[in-house]
This record gives sequence, C-alpha cells and structure tokens, in this order.
Amino acid sequence: MSDRPEEVPKDFFAEGYDTSKDGWRSVSVPHTWQTDGLDHPVFRNIPTEMYPDDPPKVPHDVNPTGAYVKTFELPKSWEKRRTFLRFEGVTSGYLVWVNGSYAGYDQGGYTPAEFDISDRLHPGRNTIAVQVHRWGSGSHLEDYDQWRFSGIFRSVGLYSTPADYLRDITVKTDLDSQYRDARLTAEVEVAAKGPERSGADRKVLGTLYDARGRKVTTMSGTVSGGGGSATLTADVANPAKWTDETPHLYTLVVRLTGADGSVTHTTAQPVGFREIEIKDRKLLVNGKRILVKGVNRSETDPDTGRHATRERTASDISLMKQLNINSVRTSHYPSDPYLYELADARGLWIDDEVDIETHHHDACPDDCLAERPEWQAAFMDRLTAMYERDKNHPSVLMWDTGNEAGLGRAHYAMADFLDREDPARPVYHQPNSPDGDAPFADVWGPRYPSPSGLEEKAKATTKPIIMGEYAHAMGNSLGNFREFWDVVRKYPQVQGGYIWDWAEQNITQPLLTTPDTSGNDILSYVSGKPGLVAGHRGKALELSGLDDFVEVYRDPKLDAVSDALTLDAWVKPADWTGSFTVIAKGDHSYALKMRDKDTLEFSVYGDGDWHTVAADVPAGWYGSWHRVSATFDGRTLRLLIDGKQTASADWTGSVGYSAQPVNIGRNPETDQENIRTRMAHGTVDQVRVYHEALRPDRLAADPSGDAVLALDFDRLDREGDFLSYGAGTGGVDGVVSSDRTVQPEARTMAAVHAPIRISGDQARAGGSRCATSGPSPAPATSGCAGASPRAPGPWPRAAAASASPPVSGAPSSCRSRPPTLGTPTGS
Repeated sequence: MSDRPEEVPKDFFAEGYDTSKDGWRSVSVPHTWQTDGLDHPVFRNIPTEMYPDDPPKVPHDVNPTGAYVKTFELPKSWEKRRTFLRFEGVTSGYLVWVNGSYAGYDQGGYTPAEFDISDRLHPGRNTIAVQVHRWGSGSHLEDYDQWRFSGIFRSVGLYSTPADYLRDITVKTDLDSQYRDARLTAEVEVAAKGPERSGADRKVLGTLYDARGRKVTTMSGTVSGGGGSATLTADVANPAKWTDETPHLYTLVVRLTGADGSVTHTTAQPVGFREIEIKDRKLLVNGKRILVKGVNRSETDPDTGRHATRERTASDISLMKQLNINSVRTSHYPSDPYLYELADARGLWIDDEVDIETHHHDACPDDCLAERPEWQAAFMDRLTAMYERDKNHPSVLMWDTGNEAGLGRAHYAMADFLDREDPARPVYHQPNSPDGDAPFADVWGPRYPSPSGLEEKAKATTKPIIMGEYAHAMGNSLGNFREFWDVVRKYPQVQGGYIWDWAEQNITQPLLTTPDTSGNDILSYVSGKPGLVAGHRGKALELSGLDDFVEVYRDPKLDAVSDALTLDAWVKPADWTGSFTVIAKGDHSYALKMRDKDTLEFSVYGDGDWHTVAADVPAGWYGSWHRVSATFDGRTLRLLIDGKQTASADWTGSVGYSAQPVNIGRNPETDQENIRTRMAHGTVDQVRVYHEALRPDRLAADPSGDAVLALDFDRLDREGDFLSYGAGTGGVDGVVSSDRTVQPEARTMAAVHAPIRISGDQARAGGSRCATSGPSPAPATSGCAGASPRAPGPWPRAAAASASPPVSGAPSSCRSRPPTLGTPTGS
C-alpha cells in the first residue's frame, strides 16, 4: 500500500518483478483494505470524503493506492482459445497489466469489467498486475451513506472460450392474456474471432429443460460465419410460473455449431416465466397485485466490509425469509451476482439500483452532475453495465436509476434506454426532490412519508406506490409500522416499500488505548488508523486527516469544568485539509483549533454564546513543532503559541457544561458523518487539560501531574476489538445488528408483514377468525387450528383484517400467529 499513486513500487507490473522485497505482503482476494487494516476507514453520509470536493478531480496529496501481483499457469488446453480476465467489483479506479503489457483501465466498481487478454498470454506461467486507486473520478458518483471501502472486493476470474463463441444471451418471456401459456425468446449474440472464419452459416440451438431435467421444447436460429445475432423463439404450454413464493426455474441450454455441424460452444441460462404489468395504478405479476415487503440492503459485514461472502449473502436471504421480507432494494449499487442467483432460486424480488449517488451534488439543475454534459457517458455506462449483467434474472422486478442524485438529463437518457431495451420492467427513480418520483418513473417511491402522508399520496397518485425508503429503523423505531401497512392494505395502489435498512453498518476495529499520565487514569481510545511516530518528546500520534482522532471517555473529573481552564499541546501541522481541531469538548464547552489555514483560535462557551480569542499562526507553522496553549481564568481568555501570548480577550463567566466527550483531532459534536472537510492532518504530542489557569512559567515546566488529563502518546495498547460506527452514528439503523442479531423492531416488522392477520375483536369474543392477504381466505366460521387469542412471546397482536385485492402467492391454509424465526415463510 502507498499513500499516493506516484509512490507504488516502480515497474511492479513488469514480468519477473520480485515481490519478496520492499514490504510486499500476501492478501486474500476478495477483500477491502479498511477491514484488513491497510487503509483508513471513513464513514460519510452526504458529503464526499475527498477534499477538496471538485468533480471530476481527486486529491493529489493523498490517494491510497494498492498494487497487486498474481501469477498463474495457463492450461495447455487454453492456448489456442480466447481468454478473458473478469473483475466483478473493484473500487475505485484500477489499471491492469498482463505479463508487463498494459491491458486497460476501469472505474465504477460495482459492475463487472472484462479484459480480453488472449494476445498477452504465453504458455506456462503468466503474471497479472493490478493498481487500484482509492479515488478515481467515478468516486464522485458513489457518495453513499455508508462506509467508503476500497480494494478488489468481489471475485476475480479467468475464463476461456473457443475462437468463435456465444458472447451474450438476452432471454424474455411473454405470457398470454390468461397468464397461462408463454412465448420464450432468446436473442443470441455470436462473436467470431478465429483466424479461419468461414463464410458458412452456423446453427444456434436452444433446448429448454424443466427443474427435473426433462426436455420441454427446442428452438434454433442461424448466424453467419463471421458472427452476428440470432433470434430463437418457442411457445411453451402452461409453464410453471415464477414468483417470490413459487420460484420455479427452467434452464435454457444454448449450443453453437461449427461449419461442420459439430457443437463448438455451450452455455446455460436459468429462465423464470413471469409477466410484470401495470394496470389501473397497480403493479401486477402474472395478473395479480403483489405486496413489496422490502428492505434496503447495503453490502456490509463487520469483518469483511463491502466484500459480501457467499455465506453472508445466503444467511441474509434465509433470515429475510424468516422475517417475512420478500424484496430487496440494492442500496445503492448492484449487489454481488450471487445475491441474484439466490433470489432467482429461493424467491426474492429485487429493485436493482444503479451505482449512482451524488448526494452532495444533487441540487438539479444548478449543482447537479446529472445535468453536466461531461458526466452523461459515465451515468449511462453504469446503467448499461447493470442492465447487461442482470437482465435475465426473473427476480429483478424494477430497474432503479439511482439514489439521491437529483433529476437531470442523464436520468432521462437512462430511462429511454430501459424503455427501449426492456419495456416489460418498470423504471423506478429515487431522488429527494421530487419525492422519489420522476416523469419517466412507472412506480412512485415516496421517501419517509408519515402514515397519514402516505394515505394522502394514495388518494392523489396516478401510478403504483412502493415506498423507496421509510420506517427508518434507528434505535427504538417502527412503533407506527402497522399504521403504514393499514394504508397499504386499504389502498390497492399502495403496494409496500423498502425499510431503511437491513443491517447496521459496523466494522470490526482494534480497540487501541493510550494511557493518561496525569494519575487520573482516564481512558482514551484511538479511532481510525493513526501512526505512532517520533514526537516532540518520545512518541507522538500522527493523524492522517482521514478520520483519525482520539476520544476520551467521559469522566466526572473532565465534566466538572467551572471558571478556570488550561489547554496545552504540541502540534506539528501537515498540509491544510480544511480543519484541525487540537482539543475540543463538543461544540458547547471549549475548543482549541485552527479556524482556517492561517488562524489559531481558543473558544469558551458560556451564557448561550461562544467567546473567542484568535491569532495568526507564525511563519514556518506547517511541518514543524509548535506548542499551543490556551487559558481562561474566569475573566480573560489568553492564547499562547510557542510559550508567548499572542492574543487575549475579556469575558467574565464560567465554561459551559457539555455532555460531549473530550476529543483530540476532531470536535465530536460537529465532525461526524457529514463533515465537509477532512479532520486534523498532522501530529500531536503531550496533550494536557487543566482545570486551572496556568501562568506561562508553570506551563513551561509541564506540570502534567496537576493535569486532569495528560496524554503523551508514547504507546498504544491493544485491548481487543470493538465494533465501530466511525465518526458518527449514521449506520445505526438496521432491523438486524451487523452480526445479524434480530432486533426487537424486526419482530414487529415480521408480524405486520405476515400474510395472515387475526381479528382481535373475534378473539376477545371467544372465537377466532383468520384472514389472509390472498384470494382464498379461510371460511369465517372455521377459525384456525390451534388458534390463540393473542400472539405469544414478543410478537405484537396482529392487526384486524381488512379487505385486500388478490395477492400473488397467498397461502392456502391459516396459521394461528405470525411464524417464529425458525419457520421460513413469506408472501
């Protein structure tokens, strides 16, 4: 790892380069740098973590860069074939070399990139080298409310084809007006790369098999010897239909023949027969209204970061099924391909969202990347990459043209592309303004309405409503979740939504503490990835500006501030990156910080206002050690630099109380996930807090034994690991914890989502009545076997049944209560 692209080892990509020197280490790929301890972890919500924020430019003073080298043996059977190198996901921009020969560049890390490396390979051992930059210009389109991860975080693979091969297949199904019989169409693209291309036509043969491997039908087409496309069609009598409750899959096997009629290439494509329509303001699947019981799902794991392991993905879907979740919005980028495979096989609707969010530049048309001409190709590139990767998955319910990126000309172009290429699927758009809608959107996705506001939208809408984000699951939330679903079940045009969000966003970080030498033993921990370097005296803490800071645990001794105070520290400022807080106790007590790149200030809060003294920093400020000190004696604020008083201001009063902790390197109240600059960039040493106003001569003696807090940073002690939210609490919003522990609100959600509801009035009268969300409710007089008047355990009592239009996949029998977590179900 290097801090800048210019610092990577010279010619590391050359064939024969020796990686046993220069500090190289082995890593497991896929991975993310931040969870492997290789780079600084940063969580942001609205602003970018890049400073300055100047699209499409990226920082030059720091841009962490990883260099990878991998060798492999080329199988002998591949030597006369085409070989492709495929990356499923890399953030952000990366360059690729094969055997020292430059193969290409890609950015936009959430969809695949393929490189035809056939002409760069040789028999035997070959070398692939990759240089990954934390930030590329595409990073400005990835301003997600999440941890900002980097690295090769999805699979990398090689595959081989004949010289003439099946390059692409687009499968579409169309049901008849009775939703019984189907027309299957496969558009097959053939690439011809062989040196002996014949003018003879080639056959493309298709065979459809059912889930038991029985042949259902065959079809065929023809392409010229020079390549091209063929359209294969077949009528299929009453195929088993795909829904989230009945995920019936067929397999289409496609074969390409050579000029002599022999099969030269074979591939297989899963097929699900289903029809998506919008009629009378309702979204229908196979002619039936569906309910979207969804969550927004970010790919996050405390130990692997953005790398979603197959085990984590599979367990997520299992848990979702148990919690009556039947849909995922892939917030805010296409998920790992394995999610779609499982969604097809196990039944889960997907709102497939393109990897575009420009939250800090979404004020269209004024400050809006979607409006700028130079960004149009980048927007479209990401949309087409998602479409081409995911177009054949029956689980993909809607195409989503982006989150919190405004509404600009790029979005209209994307919608035009989707309408042209895939008119059968609805288009969805998620700007903050207008509220989850666009003129081209087929489905309205309001964001964070109240239940009463949702009802008003239901009365006014001209299209189906599926909420894009709602019921924010932070803390003790979802208390009014049933009220949302009362509206959903009352109005046929309101069909559910996506809760924000699925899992809390922690990452596992080492718990590093540094001792307090004042004698008070106040515990302080180090956040981020600062360095321990040579200091003014002994060691010091080097802060990168990328969310490195020290948080001092609250202690009564530090909270007991009255009318006297001294702050003292040695600092070695590095290049200015927008802020430098030396010591602060939130924004309503005291702070010693840089106001701007030329000004140091000391502030005390009292009587409802800040009282400040400031001074210009001396020449030679950056890159050298300076002592900064500030005192307040109840009447006068004084600021000292290198032992000399540089400014003073009179104010009589007491330092304001604040429940915020003392921090070194940031203001804990203001420098959180929405900070618009970097945090402190430089080195700090010998930090002191006194609850008395020291005179200059006493300060010179460094009486740390009289301090309330004294941090020398001579060592960092690892006390284990902890789950970090980073600089703020923006990631504390899941219905399950980061380790997938089910939180109480998830049980409320599961009960309300349940397809069967029990009338409380009937139960209190001594009987019970079941109501399903489907077309065949149980007889009113029969009740349910083993019905109980109350939902047991932690489950809230179910809402009274209400009339609903037919819903796809409703169960044929009743249960007496919502399912327990051990019982997979869903509707």
